[in-house]
Amino acid sequence: MKRIITYCALGLLGSLFLNGCELDDSNYVETYILDAEVTSMSDCKVHILEKTASTDFKADAKVYYQYNEETKELTLTHENAAFNCCPGEVESRAILRGSNIVVAEVEQKQGCNCTCLYDITIVIKEIEKKGYVVKFNEPYLGNQVQISFVINLAEATSGSATFARDLYPWVG
Repeated sequence: MKRIITYCALGLLGSLFLNGCELDDSNYVETYILDAEVTSMSDCKVHILEKTASTDFKADAKVYYQYNEETKELTLTHENAAFNCCPGEVESRAILRGSNIVVAEVEQKQGCNCTCLYDITIVIKEIEKKGYVVKFNEPYLGNQVQISFVINLAEATSGSATFARDLYPWVG
């Protein structure tokens, strides 16, 4: 009898466990890898230091966007992006998660013991003409506000957003 009660209890617990493991897809958001390419990158912007009378300077991060309706390409120019002074090749990876376009800027190596500011242009293909939140994952952001801004390509095919930066290498 004890054996029957034990098996019944185990069966009941097993059925409760299996019912509790049902897939809840109410929070599921489709994610797509986007075709993103770095099309240009400036040299290290040491001239910021050279043009100031002292070593005090401040450079904010700025992103310009331009959408081409015919090619469905979104061009993002990230002004004052921080990378290692010797980054090797810099790549961009992008995903579309719901209405969020998340752009990651990735340097190949950290070849020197310093960081520099660069202007980098990224082209993302197959973007529909609608609203998005654009976010950047920057390698040297630290404890600063992430680049994140709303664009509605149905209303404006170009624009910009500026983000204050208060840490090295944006401040000297």
